[in-house]
Amino acid sequence: MPEIYTYEEKDLMRLPKRAEDGNKGTFGKVAVIAGSQEISGAACLAASAAYRVGSGMVKVYTHKDNRVIVGGYLPEALMKTYQDEKTAVLCAEDACAWADVILIGPGIGTGKEAECMLKTVLEDFKGTIVVDADGLNLLSAHKDLLTAGEISRQTGNISLVITPHIKEMSRLTGKTVAELKEAPIRECRIFAEAETLVCVLKDARTCVSAGGVHTYMNTSGNDGMATAGSGDVLAGMIAGLSAGGISPAEAARLGVYIHGLAGDRAKKRYGKAAMTAGSLIDEIGPVMSSYV
Repeated sequence: MPEIYTYEEKDLMRLPKRAEDGNKGTFGKVAVIAGSQEISGAACLAASAAYRVGSGMVKVYTHKDNRVIVGGYLPEALMKTYQDEKTAVLCAEDACAWADVILIGPGIGTGKEAECMLKTVLEDFKGTIVVDADGLNLLSAHKDLLTAGEISRQTGNISLVITPHIKEMSRLTGKTVAELKEAPIRECRIFAEAETLVCVLKDARTCVSAGGVHTYMNTSGNDGMATAGSGDVLAGMIAGLSAGGISPAEAARLGVYIHGLAGDRAKKRYGKAAMTAGSLIDEIGPVMSSYV
């Protein structure tokens, strides 16, 4: 495999075929720890995206004030809510016991409840963890949390995926946005190798590196995808694909590629200026329909 590579539409054949005799448990359980007292949309978008890529079950862990909103938007999802530090930890513990994959971060804020949930997940969960958005901001402020998952990564099985945009990567690394934009592939590799994780560095051209070995450069997508909630959709897709039985690294690569293809379809349907994160979710199925 070359050091830098990309995918073409034929690479969607990498998606696993669904078992005709499968059930909802067969296709993976995704815990989405997202949303706070002030934010509900991120949980809705991420959970919906996880379903759209094929997850059999999704359980949303969010603040109690979001129960009606999330339940109305996505009645298919299970739900457990928190209201303080104690119940936040109980939510995180429940997610660790229930899920195959945990996505944590979209819209959770950076308060004590969110910090406790992230710490619990990184220390206790043995499956794939996808950290996005506010989860990354917490990692930047509390670097000790990034090493909390080191024991599970010592096996050589990379199970931690982070999905920073350039500004979040700047906070994580201490490097300026200008430095990161000058050499995004190199910086993605360096961080992925140093922390033994899958790094999805999001920009106009997103790159993915797993442990610093090889780097995927995405070529699908367009600037109409630069809209609120687009990252929540991508994080949900990566978590859902991983729960479907492929490696975290492959889930990241395919997630980014399909996310971009969905954006290209949405561009044709709505035009770049009118695209929303919901537009991307609507196009996931048509992109994948011939391959799973």
